[in-house]
Amino acid sequence: MYFTENLDKEALVLIKSDSDIKESYEAIKILSDDFQIKQEDALELDNMIASWLQKQTKETKKETKPKPPKAQEPKEPKKPGKKKKEDLIKELLEQLGDDQQVSAEQVEILVKNILDNRKICFEDLCEDLTKAISETRNVKVHIPKMNTNSFKDETPNLLKIIDDIVLGNNVMLIGGAGTGKTYLAEKVASVMGLDVEVINCNQFTSPIEINGGQTIEGYQEGKLIKAWSTGKLLILDELPKLDPNTAGILNEALAKTALPENSSRAYITNTRGDRFKKKQGFGVIATGNVYPNTESTAYGANNKQDLSLLDRFGGSVYEIEKNPDFEKNVILPNHLFIWAVADSIRSLVETNKWEAQVSIRFMETSLRSYLAEMAAIRDGEKNMEDRKTYKSVVDSFLWTFTEVQQVEIKRVIQYSKYFNNYQYRNIDIDKNPL
Repeated sequence: MYFTENLDKEALVLIKSDSDIKESYEAIKILSDDFQIKQEDALELDNMIASWLQKQTKETKKETKPKPPKAQEPKEPKKPGKKKKEDLIKELLEQLGDDQQVSAEQVEILVKNILDNRKICFEDLCEDLTKAISETRNVKVHIPKMNTNSFKDETPNLLKIIDDIVLGNNVMLIGGAGTGKTYLAEKVASVMGLDVEVINCNQFTSPIEINGGQTIEGYQEGKLIKAWSTGKLLILDELPKLDPNTAGILNEALAKTALPENSSRAYITNTRGDRFKKKQGFGVIATGNVYPNTESTAYGANNKQDLSLLDRFGGSVYEIEKNPDFEKNVILPNHLFIWAVADSIRSLVETNKWEAQVSIRFMETSLRSYLAEMAAIRDGEKNMEDRKTYKSVVDSFLWTFTEVQQVEIKRVIQYSKYFNNYQYRNIDIDKNPL
């Protein structure tokens, strides 16, 4: 504030020549500088103090010595409350008096007492501050619009996972071998119309495969960089098997998945230090047999991962279990016999705790081979023994078990009744005779 603009030049000369009054003037000026220039109350105080000082300097010219200042006790603070501008000025004038000389210290005390009794309301704040406060009340969430391909909502958790990817959440799918984790991840990509980059994680996965690096054939860009910069879905298949030190390379990108593409922070760097901007569509789905917060006894190749990595998936971890209804209605619709064979073998594996797995992939391989076989027969193919058949799929799968286990499996699936001479070709495949 510059209230001295209201003083005449003669008064200013007098102030400069009188050290006592000059000291008072400097103190009051410093006090006045603390006010906000846009505060109406402060402006009125400035004008009032300037008028009072003008009057005092004129009286001083008539006297040879200024009268000693009279001490005045400040009034008791009043109860807090919002005062009108006129009341504030009136109170200050009453305390100063018409014919009193008051020191800078007394003016400071008087003003401080009055301001201490005021409640500062939102309307009292300056324009810049009210604008800043108003902006902090509004929160913007970046949810990009995305049209998905048409699909049947029959896959468990499919819609939730799609929401996660659109919102920028990193997803982790945990479940036993063969429960369809990778199938579900690929289904999400298919529905969302996204291309896929897959990192098959194990203890030998190189940082070069993730973040790029120099190879014998030259510089190779990492799959993380490719997915990030081209808007692909990154599938971290069997993430718990990744070496924890190597897994740390993923942290930067996983922490920025939700950032909009136009954010100044939406970039990652490769091993050469090149920057890559994030492209819309980028998302992450990790799969694993166990949640990697402890060492696994059932799955020896899994590693305990750092909590900073696991935190990137917080709130979007899904347990994937075998789902017979899903398998029958989605994977093998109208082919119940093929499902029954696979499910019967799976039940034996689980009951006897054999080191084997019956997965959705086995079911899909069985179905594709059966359909191709029946199509060839309808086309008049005679020499089917040299072709891929449903029987050859079952035989190949049984070979991976011990001889004792094979005997038990053949008994349960009634192998001699349905497979010895391709008898399954003549049954209603939509029924479950097992």
